[in-house]
Parts: sequence; C-alpha cells; structure tokens
Amino acid sequence: MYLVLRKLLDKIEESPAGESLCADGLARSLGVSPSHLRWLFRTSFGAPLSSYARSRRLARSLESLFSAKATVADVAAEHGFGHARTYTRAFRAEFGLAPGEAREAGRILRVRPPLQLFPVGEFADGSLFGPEIVHVPEIRCVGRRHALPRDVAAKTLAAAGLDFWHYDRNKVEGSGVFISLSKFAEGGDSVAFAPSMQVADFSRVPRGFEASVIPPCLCARFTYVGPHSWDDLNYDTASAMFDRIAAFERDQNIKLGLGKGGIQFERIIPLAYGEGCCGMEWYSPVCDKRQRPEGSGGAWLPMREGRAG
Repeated sequence: MYLVLRKLLDKIEESPAGESLCADGLARSLGVSPSHLRWLFRTSFGAPLSSYARSRRLARSLESLFSAKATVADVAAEHGFGHARTYTRAFRAEFGLAPGEAREAGRILRVRPPLQLFPVGEFADGSLFGPEIVHVPEIRCVGRRHALPRDVAAKTLAAAGLDFWHYDRNKVEGSGVFISLSKFAEGGDSVAFAPSMQVADFSRVPRGFEASVIPPCLCARFTYVGPHSWDDLNYDTASAMFDRIAAFERDQNIKLGLGKGGIQFERIIPLAYGEGCCGMEWYSPVCDKRQRPEGSGGAWLPMREGRAG
C-alpha cells in the first residue's frame, strides 16, 4: 500500500503537463482499481484524490499563465483542462479569482504543495499512517463483554473479535461498523474487552449482550492499511502497530500523550473496503502531557456503561 501511494504521488508530480490525472488512468497505470485507489488516498491523506490532483495541476499551470505570451485557452489546453471555461472555473474555486484577474492583479497566490508520504511504520503486509488528532462524537455500541487476563489479552483479543464477527454480529441491528472496545482498570490484572457493533440507540439489546457508550473525546487516530482481508489481521501485525504507537507516546517533542488505564478502541467498516483489502482505525483519547499528574502516564476518559439486555 505504501508503495502504491508513493508511486501515485510521483506520477501526479511527474506526469506531462497535458496528461489527464483522472483516477481511472492513474489506477490503470498502478495496477489497482479506481475505487480502491480513491479509497486508499482518502484514507491515508483525508482528502479526495480528484481535488488533490486538480490542485497540483493548477499549481503547475501558474508558470504558463503568468507568461505574457500565453492565453487562458492555451494554458487550459497545455495542462489538460480541455476548455478555457473549465480551467477558469477550477482556478476560481482554488484561488478565489479568475486566471485573467490573477495575471492582471499580480497577486500572491497560495498554492497547495506536494504531499509528502511519511508513514509511521511500514509492515511486510501493509502500512500504518498517523497519528491524526481527531474529535470523536459519542459512539454507542452493543456487543459481548469478555474479562481477559492482562498477560494474555494481546494474543486473545483478535480471536474474540473474529468469533463475534462470524457468530454474533448479525444478532445486533446496527450500522455494519465493527467497534473493538477495550477498557483497562488501574492496577487491575484484567482487561474488559467488548467486540461490538455500532448502533443508533439501545432500544434493542439482545439477551446476553451489553451496551456501552464511548463519550465524545479528543483522540489520536492511527490507520492501518493492508492488502488482505481484515480477518487476516494477526498478532504479529498488531504487535508491530503497537510498537509504532508506543514510539509516538515516547516522543518528548509531542505535547499530546495517550491515556493510560482507561479505554481504547478499533473501528472497522468492512463494506468500505475492496476485495482483498483491509483498513482498521485505532483510537486512544489524548491529553496534554504537561497536565498529567506526575507518574500517572496519562488521563483516560471514563466509559459510561449501558444496561444489559
């Protein structure tokens, strides 16, 4: 995945001026489907591929535009916009004025720079990107709760999650979004783990299942992307991910730190991914390291409990 993204960014920057940078053509040259390429780009950079490619074409067109010999129609054709009207419309949306106005006014224009690809870690079968600092709204979920000993929890979480997905998920009327929720007790020797489905409300909680609410919170989000089915995620991949996440926490130049002794959760939307492709988001509440009590290692937000069905 990392290699595909790196080649994609290079193609956008190095393609001839008049070459179309549509997703279909880019995907064909990279040997992937257009829908997969669009999803991969948005997942990794948080923006549509089409708008980024258009911004870079517009940035590259400025040198031609400010040449006294070039007409707007010439610039449009040279940079693959087809018609002067199409170029003018895109230019106005990007810079706030028409190409002719920009040339006459001699204004300084803010240009979208090329993206740089700096993944937190690259794995044998995928890549980890992040962290992004995001605000997560309240999430309601219904699932099965397990109490797992801390010393074996890391190796048993995936198995418990897969069991829930294969045998229990259809018993919950939810959105199709899988939430893997973990809660840690300070000083305790167990982890409360609840593989769940996200729901709109708790009007229907099946017997034997439990409802939980993750409150609104500021989180660090890491995104894993791999060229395999999500149920092929294994302990080795998870361990490598957490090693990279721990490196973020140890970085003394970063003011925000991960919480300790509270909650963390993974989020998977299986239907959002193409065949043979996996994406998983990992979230942890964050706080200002300078405001943490000495030795606490973090301040986790409490998780409110829903009623059992």
